[in-house]
Amino acid sequence: MANACASHSRTDWRRVLPASPPAPSAPPPLPPPPSDARSIPHALDDTLRSLLLSPHPPDDATATLRLRSALASFEVVRKGLHPSADDRGVRPIHLPLLAASFARVAAGGAHAAPPAAARLARLLLACARAFLVEFHAARALCLTLALPPPLLAALHPSPPSDPPLAVDGFAATADGAELRRLAACLLRSGVGCSAAPLPHSPLLAAAEAEARALLAAGGLRPSVVKRRGAARQVRRCEDPQRRGDVVRWLDGADADAPALSALTQWLRNELMATLREACAAAPPRHNSGAGRAPVLLLEPSRNLPLAMLACYPAGGTRFHRHVDNDPSTPDTRAVTAVLYLNGGWEPSDGGCLRIYGAPIADHPKAQRTAAAEPYLEVEPRLGTLALFWAHRVEHEVLPAYAPRFALSMWMCVAADQPEGWMDS
Repeated sequence: MANACASHSRTDWRRVLPASPPAPSAPPPLPPPPSDARSIPHALDDTLRSLLLSPHPPDDATATLRLRSALASFEVVRKGLHPSADDRGVRPIHLPLLAASFARVAAGGAHAAPPAAARLARLLLACARAFLVEFHAARALCLTLALPPPLLAALHPSPPSDPPLAVDGFAATADGAELRRLAACLLRSGVGCSAAPLPHSPLLAAAEAEARALLAAGGLRPSVVKRRGAARQVRRCEDPQRRGDVVRWLDGADADAPALSALTQWLRNELMATLREACAAAPPRHNSGAGRAPVLLLEPSRNLPLAMLACYPAGGTRFHRHVDNDPSTPDTRAVTAVLYLNGGWEPSDGGCLRIYGAPIADHPKAQRTAAAEPYLEVEPRLGTLALFWAHRVEHEVLPAYAPRFALSMWMCVAADQPEGWMDS
């Protein structure tokens, strides 16, 4: 299904949407949803049907406001919609909740009439722009709608002023060839690197500008490292001598960083789907160095991965040699993905990623330390994407002498794995 959706992403489905109808002077109010958390799906479905089938449909802004209010009426969802300053990243459960509600309402025939189908597609787009559903889910559902020929004939280009999240940043990877190549490299040697997974994407420059603005506004905080304490307890603490970056966790629904949100969604959907497809197609034990990770990654996960925006703010800040998911402090991370956001990077800026290990000895750009240990250096240029096994590959960030930005995400196995899954 992921491939089918990607093959259609060359066509901008937003172009088939008519202009929003004028808002009625006094749209009928919607009843508040019940407080029982088990009734969330029913409440969302009822709210959506009311918005789609009303003889006096509200404008998009009013409709998204009502959906947000319906979601926020539940305590379990409210925290994701309104995270506090102390949250290290909130998993926005409203994203899959509302997407599933749209799918149920569409499957129930609420869009059978052409006007209702167009209204459903337009409301999906409005919700994506309002960070209530992911663009990936909105696009996939819109492609299933039987929009009438008159709407298909009303194609027009999207205005350049469209915000970054509303611009389909997935079109650059429509065929998925580069991502499939990266996934194959990961399974074959444990490391994959590409300088052009998102060629010519305006999201990259916009995301870098947002990252620099967040740093200037004090929106990034000192990072932490994990350490094994007494009684095998894992504690997190700051250690600027070992790790000198500042970070912010992103959930793909950050209204103050729409371009970074779009890239977070791209990593979470397009990249992760490609990795799972590669793992499913790979022969057993295709990469013995990864252990059981390629198989475990096929198991369903209930987590919605977060992205970490990190900046090494010059002055020689670095991250010493380490493994992301160290066996001494194990977690569920299996694959690390790092997307760099440094336009105009020069070698004198430093901050390269140095990856160690025997599997990369045959890489054409591999080098060797004084002790003859092979390593590969990845330059953190704008748009470069690196993948490697989080529980296997040793790496370090070399000293940075200019602000160096990266957006990272981890693909995890299910949380209920037995101890030692990384070694089997």
